[in-house]
Amino acid sequence: MADRTSTIRLAEQRLVQGLLQRDASPSIVSEVLQELRLDYVTSDKARVVLSAIAQVHEATGRVSPEAVVTVLQQQSGAIQLIGGPEVVLKLAEPDRLAADPLGHLRLIKAEARRRELSKKARKLAAAATDDWPTARKIASEISSDAALVGDGAGEAVDLTELVGFADRVDVFAEEVPTPFRGANKMISRRPDGGLPYSAVVGISARTNSGKSTLLMTFLLHYLLKLKLPAGYVNFEMASDLLYRNLFAGVVGRDPWRAAEYKDFEAKRKQFKKTVATWKKNDLLYLRNQSSPNLDDVIAFLNTVADHGVRVVFLDTVNRVRVQTRGNRWEMMVTVLQRLEECALRRGLCLICACQENRQQDKERKKKSHRPLLSDIADSSEIEKVSAVILQLHRPRKVGLSDEFADHSELYVTKSRVSGGHGGFCRLSYDPDYRIFRERLMKGREEMIP
Repeated sequence: MADRTSTIRLAEQRLVQGLLQRDASPSIVSEVLQELRLDYVTSDKARVVLSAIAQVHEATGRVSPEAVVTVLQQQSGAIQLIGGPEVVLKLAEPDRLAADPLGHLRLIKAEARRRELSKKARKLAAAATDDWPTARKIASEISSDAALVGDGAGEAVDLTELVGFADRVDVFAEEVPTPFRGANKMISRRPDGGLPYSAVVGISARTNSGKSTLLMTFLLHYLLKLKLPAGYVNFEMASDLLYRNLFAGVVGRDPWRAAEYKDFEAKRKQFKKTVATWKKNDLLYLRNQSSPNLDDVIAFLNTVADHGVRVVFLDTVNRVRVQTRGNRWEMMVTVLQRLEECALRRGLCLICACQENRQQDKERKKKSHRPLLSDIADSSEIEKVSAVILQLHRPRKVGLSDEFADHSELYVTKSRVSGGHGGFCRLSYDPDYRIFRERLMKGREEMIP
């Protein structure tokens, strides 16, 4: 109990520090203050400072330590409770451990919920009686909010949520299929299954193996065949190249080879008509940006989710940046955790392209081997947050280490949906549509495993 209390008190201090930092992101500060309730906080000192921070932010739209001190000095006894203005200014000094106020707020909220549930459980136990109708009435009143069962570790399960799960099974089982039936069967056990919503999906490939092409294949499948609205955030290519790939995927004509097609003008009209339909039905939301700032990406995800979009592509997640004083690993932890939180909160299937380690390029020149999770750059954190990981692989011909085979292989190296991994389906590249198509696996093909 003492360990939990000290942990929460430390989280409350880190939260105060994170909001007082001079370089704190205004959007994150606003999000924290919108979610924060002062009754979550156990420390009187932290509660007083957080109240002053909220007042300053509401009045000015920003937070500065000096303004917070001014508000505290105007409140009778507040500045004495804190220990003086120098304490607030000390908390505002740069501290990389306070760089994630949202993470500290989640911990504080979870502990507040645990306290609330434990209190109601004790009330139920204290009111236990042999009078069964009375006991049943008490149990119903409390279980409508949060009746508990606990385990030895002090964890709690909300029984109301557990019972309600039975009515939501179909919603939780809802999945969005990929363009490839072979991959769908390996990802999910449902006949019409595929990628889960409210989850992060990783797609990786080594350099120039078709990672962005695979994302474009998925995007066009959802837009043209399933008529699903989708969002696409791109850091990898210029707008002209992105539009060229979309044009080719819709009409099957590469606009950079227009002279080769006699029907190109008709195809141009077909593309315009298709894009007009997308616009009319709010099907496609494109964002092509050179500044991969995490706050901007989260804002885009929230915007498209408000318009009913549930599938979003991010090309590539390794390029997303967030302001932090830590090393690259700490930055990627923050990026991926916040993306996962957004996907869970907004019910998104967030499909993220991932880079692979450059060292794999050198090793695969010597030997063509099946992809591993460890091949992915920042693999430990990507593997942790992803519900499904797909890895695209271009095998080499037997005995010819410098020549690639005429097909690619898409491996399902992780799936929380089915619990399976390791299988693959074969894909062929269509140069006119600039997308991948599934290739039937008939007989034994002479390829390196």
